[in-house]
Amino acid sequence: MPRIKYDIDDYVNREMNDTEIIKRLLTYVKPFLKPVIISFILVLLIVGLDLLGPLFISDVLDSLGKETIPKVRILIVVITYLVSLGLLALTTYKQRIILQMTGQKIIYNIRRDVFNHIETLSIAQFNKVPIGKLVTRVSSDIDKLNMLYTDVVINVLKDILMVIGVFVVMAILSPRLTLWLSGLVPLIFIASYIFRRFSRKAFRKVRRNVSIINAFLSEHLSGMKLIQIFNREEKKFQEFKDKNNHLKGSYYQQILTFSLYRPFMYMLYILGLIIVLWQGSGLVVQGYITYGVLFAFTQYVRRFFQPIQNLAAQFNTLQSAFTSGERIFDILDTEPDVQDKDSAKELTNVKGKIEFRNVWFAYNEAKWNNLLTISSLVEHKSKKVPLNKVNIKKAFIDDHNTLYFILSDKKQIKASDLVKGRNEDITFEIVDDYLVWRNKLELKKHKLVSLDILKQAIDHQGRELKFDISDNMIRYQFVDEMEWVLKDVSFVVEANQTLALVGATGSGKTTIISLIVRNYDIQKGQILVDDIDIREITMSSLRKHIGQMLQDVFLFSGTIESNIRLRNENITDKEVLSASKYVNADYFIQKLPNKYDELVRERGNNFSSGQRQLLSFARTIVHNPKIMILDEATANIDTETEMLIQESLKKIMTIGTMIIVAHRLSTIQHADNILVMQKGEIIESGNHQELLKQKGHYYQLYRLQYDKSIEDADI
Repeated sequence: MPRIKYDIDDYVNREMNDTEIIKRLLTYVKPFLKPVIISFILVLLIVGLDLLGPLFISDVLDSLGKETIPKVRILIVVITYLVSLGLLALTTYKQRIILQMTGQKIIYNIRRDVFNHIETLSIAQFNKVPIGKLVTRVSSDIDKLNMLYTDVVINVLKDILMVIGVFVVMAILSPRLTLWLSGLVPLIFIASYIFRRFSRKAFRKVRRNVSIINAFLSEHLSGMKLIQIFNREEKKFQEFKDKNNHLKGSYYQQILTFSLYRPFMYMLYILGLIIVLWQGSGLVVQGYITYGVLFAFTQYVRRFFQPIQNLAAQFNTLQSAFTSGERIFDILDTEPDVQDKDSAKELTNVKGKIEFRNVWFAYNEAKWNNLLTISSLVEHKSKKVPLNKVNIKKAFIDDHNTLYFILSDKKQIKASDLVKGRNEDITFEIVDDYLVWRNKLELKKHKLVSLDILKQAIDHQGRELKFDISDNMIRYQFVDEMEWVLKDVSFVVEANQTLALVGATGSGKTTIISLIVRNYDIQKGQILVDDIDIREITMSSLRKHIGQMLQDVFLFSGTIESNIRLRNENITDKEVLSASKYVNADYFIQKLPNKYDELVRERGNNFSSGQRQLLSFARTIVHNPKIMILDEATANIDTETEMLIQESLKKIMTIGTMIIVAHRLSTIQHADNILVMQKGEIIESGNHQELLKQKGHYYQLYRLQYDKSIEDADI
């Protein structure tokens, strides 16, 4: 499984090249190819009409210079010119409307895809990525692409066509003058190339600092109450000031880059105009061109340099959009830590049995060590060896980071000799303890080498290894370097039974319930629901049958009714009312002015902890789960609300399988089985009475809470 990179600004800095970004951006244009083609045709018409203007005026000027002024001809030219201007305005209007509507549809699809992909990321990834930075991706970065699709791309195309068109018309009117102006073209290309390089770096820096400051604001505005309680306003202001200064500096760098380019291009325009007037006046005197042609040339010089100056401004937006696109695509390319297998099946007819078999789990994995690059396995052009004649016995890596195999006949071959295809067409993955490759042009997967043989290329000294493929690199880690949170945990909860977990903070209680719903994947062992490994079940169907009631209840802005229903229109008002009454939430809801239509402010901060907890119970019950998880729901609440919650718990325990992480032992005395956790291991198990008789760790906890009247002890 590809390893995720968690600090967004560390890994969203891949520096994709412009060609790669453009290809990715064009994939969103394909569904709207028809309006884009129409818009392109209209642009051609706009450029053509715009190019005709100086020719009409040139013709009139030349006609006025004749001894006999052809009034009819002038009138026809003027009328034609006015018609072309009207057609130009109408065409421009139509083209802009089509492009704006198409651009908004494209942006809608990008925003939808980004948010949809973010929803697939695991809890671990959300825990390690500042939310403000993700918000920047979905809002600010996508807004930067808006100008790209609705304005910049078509204007860049129009300006390029205009430059080409002007050059062609000038070459037809006067090859000599055009040749003189051509001397400025190399300077234009050199200046544009230098600007492009420096502006890209400047824009990357700006977007990175915008992301950092958004993350800072998101976190600290949410925690402002704590900042004020501990009188840390001045300290946090200085931190914000530093980040704001960095952002200001990056904007200054961006402005400096742009402010040098545009004046330079304007200087070239003035130089071009001087060349035209200097050389053109001589050509007029010599009779090579007319005054009308000279006037047309001055207009075309402006039309030649104006698009180039426009390109400077558009480069500004283009580089900003490319930088944002780079960051957006890196998010889209980030694979979830936890995802369904291709063979995963829907979970149906759930009974509620849960089993842990020798489960080992660590949040922080061991250090990854690079073994060799993927490209080294396909870059050689050696003679290919027939796959059916290969019997690999050993493997080693030479000083040039090349993987070699020793065959059964003691012959030595490069690993790349077994991989057939071009580098860009080959993909690798690890399947069933084998390094497997596949050519994108065919469906069949080929086993290259088993991981057991690949281990021979590593000085592992008998230590257990884990392999991974990420960023064009085959990597490995030593399993014994893991910081294990759960160590060889095994237990069974039969259908409709209640299991309680107790233990000190950090003993692994909450980790167990997080693993049941696949917030994380375990490193070793199995977790089964109804005797099926949860990795063989689709996550959506697994979570559909599991209800979670956590200590930190999250409520969305809206109403009480919408928070219980979670916008599921299949749940009726009657079911919402019934669930609320069942868990005693209706008791306080009916006292509110608007009852179930009472507004819920951000995070439910207009309700007490106990009220939020009762709403959480109602929300869980109304979705009719077969398995319920309760994580320290009675912590930090008042006595009256605790009595309501205790009564609700007794009812909930009869619905299906239930797992309770206990803070107060009074909530678990009727549990069928209680597991006492310590440092990631189960040290005691049994029901309440059995554990008291053992007079072990649970017995001491019970005495601590009740015999000595020390309530709310951390257990």
